[in-house]
Amino acid sequence: MSYSGCTRTSVVIEWNAAGMPTLWEIEYGIYGLTPGTGVLDTLFNTPFPITGLSTNTTYDVYIRSVCNQNQVSAFARPLILPGNYDTITGRLTFDQNSNGCTTSDRLATGIPVTASSTTSMAEYFGISDSTGDYTI
Repeated sequence: MSYSGCTRTSVVIEWNAAGMPTLWEIEYGIYGLTPGTGVLDTLFNTPFPITGLSTNTTYDVYIRSVCNQNQVSAFARPLILPGNYDTITGRLTFDQNSNGCTTSDRLATGIPVTASSTTSMAEYFGISDSTGDYTI
């Protein structure tokens, strides 16, 4: 299962069907979702667009095949949607005394930051600013 076509409030879920199922159930909800408590849709083919998502919210997506009315597979492990499809932000610090604690360490400024998309293989670049913050 993978995702693509991300916007701030929607995403397209795709998967490779194993065997001969012609019907699937997809369930999604806020990260940490327990199957049975999210939004459940029954569908006939891939891809499946999910709309109406909240910005800056991480989601879990589960999928399972339906063999007949009384027989379904187990849900596949969740696909985790990051919740912010337009940017990645963070702060870099330098652990100058190698103690694993960065609360008193200086900020890492002017450091190149790279992110790669696992679905499109595109690469994105940024540089940390004078406060150590970066946005890609």
